[in-house]
Amino acid sequence: MLSILFMNEDDKVRAKNTQMPEFFKDLNLDQIVDAITSKKKEYDLKSYFYVKLEDIDSIKYRQEVMQDLENEELFENLRKFEDEMHTMKECFDQSDKSSYKYQKERWFLDGVKIYCDAVVELEKALSIELNSRGFTSFHNFLKDYVNSDDFKSLAFQSMKLKDELSQIRYTLFVKGNTIKVRKYESQKNYSQEIEEIFEKFRQGSVKNYSVKFNEFPDMNHVEAKILDFVAMLYPDVFDELDRYYVSNVNFMNEVISEFVKEILFYISYLEYISQFKRIGLEFCIPQMTQKKEIYASRTFDLALASLIIINEMFSSTTIEDALFLSKKVMDVIYDLDILTVWVTFIDEIASMNEKVVSMVSNVDPANPSVRTYKILRKPAEGLSYALSIAEKYNLTYKSLKERIKS
Repeated sequence: MLSILFMNEDDKVRAKNTQMPEFFKDLNLDQIVDAITSKKKEYDLKSYFYVKLEDIDSIKYRQEVMQDLENEELFENLRKFEDEMHTMKECFDQSDKSSYKYQKERWFLDGVKIYCDAVVELEKALSIELNSRGFTSFHNFLKDYVNSDDFKSLAFQSMKLKDELSQIRYTLFVKGNTIKVRKYESQKNYSQEIEEIFEKFRQGSVKNYSVKFNEFPDMNHVEAKILDFVAMLYPDVFDELDRYYVSNVNFMNEVISEFVKEILFYISYLEYISQFKRIGLEFCIPQMTQKKEIYASRTFDLALASLIIINEMFSSTTIEDALFLSKKVMDVIYDLDILTVWVTFIDEIASMNEKVVSMVSNVDPANPSVRTYKILRKPAEGLSYALSIAEKYNLTYKSLKERIKS
């Protein structure tokens, strides 16, 4: 077994059958895992977070990988590899959905070519000083894999076939409902000659009436039929495409397929905590011991770390100063894109930018001094019920003055 996530085979097997532990909800860990994996749902990463590692060495195995990922260049190269694998998957999805033979096979070829190029670049990216057992073992495997006869043959076939397809040229003769497809034989292109003839009639700038065609990934039946005729004109290339598709259906190496998912465990987590690092929250790799004692300094609740709560800030200043300072704070929050709950008496804050959602605390319409404790999504009304509450508890200026006299 080769893995950058699991040192023991038993842990990897358990990950495939593990459900979310009950205590996750009690500790809000379910919210954290949901947030970490939200952008990578198609990879089903959650089970990796549910498995509890039973020994310290297995934990250190992951920590070593995480320390290697502190190398920013390596991290960015791995993100690029993941992006390429996502593009590859999109090609295969299009291939699976296509109803037309040659389009299906071409999408497949594009996906395999992306895979071969990405794997070669990944091997280069890992040719640096690595300290983790996980990355070191995987890189040793990858070096052997990219130098194997099978991979070299796959990469060469993919490059050669794609190059041959790109060199195909043909012409279309369209007359009424009839289309004739022929090989391109250096027929004269009259476009430039026509433009030169009409150039003398140009008077200043003119409107461009060129029609821009939308490019859709799927072919229609007319395009598919044209492609069938093109295949008849170039049978050798398309026969090779047929053989390529059939012989390489199971081309992807299982270890690399697992690596794509496992590296996302690290990338997704690091991308998730980056938003907290930007606002000054610090993270570290904990030191593990056999002792039961736990020591932590300057900790915070990760489930609440992305939430700012502001309650009547700047209420002791003038309304002009409060509004000015609030705008400054809002600009910072907007740039950081942090979820914020802001309780305020300043109506302008509720409509300061397009990301702000205005919520209003409601009172009983028949008796404004009675709070309903309902908060509804609607624009600020410009109403203040402080006087009603003061009257209810005899705290108005008039009431206080009368009580002092007595």
